Amino acid sequence: MKPLLALAFVFYTASASAQIIVNTGDDIVAICNAAPSGSVIQIQSDAVFVGQHTWSAKELTIEAAPGFSPTLRGPVDNNCIQLVPGNPPTKATFKNLTIERGPKSATFPVEGFPLVVQTWGTSDLRTEVYVENCTLLGRPTFSGSGNSSGKGVFVNSTLLDNFLAQGFPLMPLELSFEDCVVNGSFQVFCLNTVSGLPRLANVTLRRTLFGRELDFNASPGNMLVVAGESCVVDGDLEPGTTVHKGVNLFDNVVGTFTNRTILNTNTAIKGVPGVQWENALLVDNGVCLETVDLGQISNSLIEDGTYAGLNGNLAGSATLDSAYRLVGCSVGLDQGNNGAVASAALDLNGQPRIQDNDGDLVATVNMGATEATGFIPGNVVLENGSNINPVGYLVFSSPVIGTTLNAFIPGIPSGATVLTAIVAAAPIAPTTSGAYVGELLVSLSGSPLYFTGTGGPLPIPIPNNCALIGLTVRTQGFRFDNVGGSIVTHCLNRRDLTIGG
Repeated sequence: MKPLLALAFVFYTASASAQIIVNTGDDIVAICNAAPSGSVIQIQSDAVFVGQHTWSAKELTIEAAPGFSPTLRGPVDNNCIQLVPGNPPTKATFKNLTIERGPKSATFPVEGFPLVVQTWGTSDLRTEVYVENCTLLGRPTFSGSGNSSGKGVFVNSTLLDNFLAQGFPLMPLELSFEDCVVNGSFQVFCLNTVSGLPRLANVTLRRTLFGRELDFNASPGNMLVVAGESCVVDGDLEPGTTVHKGVNLFDNVVGTFTNRTILNTNTAIKGVPGVQWENALLVDNGVCLETVDLGQISNSLIEDGTYAGLNGNLAGSATLDSAYRLVGCSVGLDQGNNGAVASAALDLNGQPRIQDNDGDLVATVNMGATEATGFIPGNVVLENGSNINPVGYLVFSSPVIGTTLNAFIPGIPSGATVLTAIVAAAPIAPTTSGAYVGELLVSLSGSPLYFTGTGGPLPIPIPNNCALIGLTVRTQGFRFDNVGGSIVTHCLNRRDLTIGG
């Protein structure tokens, strides 16, 4: 542990910024209070540092050193980080940290906040916060009653709880989220202050996954401008929750949402006249649209059929993989509007937008938040439990729609094998019961398919049909050998193929 007196001497005699190392047991609050503006506080510890950090009119960076995962935690009944505006501006940067609210107590049963940005005073006062590669426990809050200005930037960070911003009076709050995950509700309100001053906010959301509803509300005389691109609202992100509205908009909100995916909510969008929607993907919701006029939404997949065939909108159910990507057979793939997407735009997973995903040699943006074609793995199960048949039918790839399954039946070393074959239930009507005894294929419901050849793999093409995903097709291999001029049939093992996307 470095003596605080020694640190204080360095701080008060230094005329410029410094890089300060924090180790386990150091008083990081005292270190931050004494540090000159522009200092970088680097934590070389995995410890939990408890205390309230408050500063104004200076710039500090608090970051974890490479290889360390420290936690900043607020004290009981209070906040962890609390920033107030100043001149020069108050600036704070947090990197590679966990920042937690202060816990509640029996005497004060209200938990604190991980990050509080407050504003008051004249318009030349400003507060800026940058959060990068951090995890926040508790609700970050931006609020105030004066007319100072501020900015909040969140990059590649996870918010485990809710988020609340109330806009700033007279000068807009500039708020952006990129490549983040927000598990709780996301709320931005621009309502008049107690003194009657209007609040303003400009909100930009890019490549961010939300687990609860997004609420945007502005009262008359206030202004809330929202721009959203390649984001997802998934009501099933946190099991056991109910998301009533994916995006909930109120009057005096304006903006554009592009390439948004909303699923697993009671109502995907509650709209207002000032907000436009383009290249949206609305699936698995109770209701897709509420108070959204035809002129406000275009080139979007609206599952329940609202506005189908109008303004480029489609009906139908999209098929997504676990990364929210459209699989190759899905409606919405390569069916968006390129004109709504910036040439350098990225999707939710950081992949370039406007790709050719359907093989027609025309690059067209997908509807929804993701661009690269998705993948749902298939499954191959060997059924040879009673060892009636030899294991001679092999499968070297996963059964996925739109691909060719590579199967192989090796011949006997003497070269007497004249034909190899695989018999399968027809993919459009796979057999589910009653067709097998042990591992033997003895009958088929529907027309069987035969794949034959010699001396190499037997390609089994799987149609590009989303209806096949999750279905199991039972197949069996056969080998035909020339033994002294007579053809001998060998029944080989069975493989059950569950088709993925």
